Amino acid sequence: MEHVIDIEPGSDNALEDFDDERERLVQLLAKDPSRVRAAKELGISTRTIRRRLEEPGFKRRVSDARTELQVASWTALLGLRDKSARVLDESLESEDERVRLQAAKYVYEMSERVRREQINEEMAQRVADLEERLTQDGGSGAHE
Repeated sequence: MEHVIDIEPGSDNALEDFDDERERLVQLLAKDPSRVRAAKELGISTRTIRRRLEEPGFKRRVSDARTELQVASWTALLGLRDKSARVLDESLESEDERVRLQAAKYVYEMSERVRREQINEEMAQRVADLEERLTQDGGSGAHE
């Protein structure tokens, strides 16, 4: 049976460096929302984690840390995008017909995906515009 510490401020079981432990918990929850794994990793109870997440400041810090991780990932991916495009461009010039065909197929599929996303965005904007007009008209449905 493993020993679990239940952190209560001011209790005998409170960790000496509570701020570092709290930040470690924030980082663990930002990477993986599993309270069980975070509790096991830190040697604390899931009840402690639940109480921390009930604190608005702590919950906001976890959310901010998740956003920071996502932004870092997106930035890294965007940095690789240009390199990927160059490789794809080179593949379209390959002497191997299979490589050229696969690259061409990928370019076509991705351009279709982008086109569909643009259409979806346009349709969403049209729906939003219509909803706004209905709201402004008071929903009467009357036409002049």
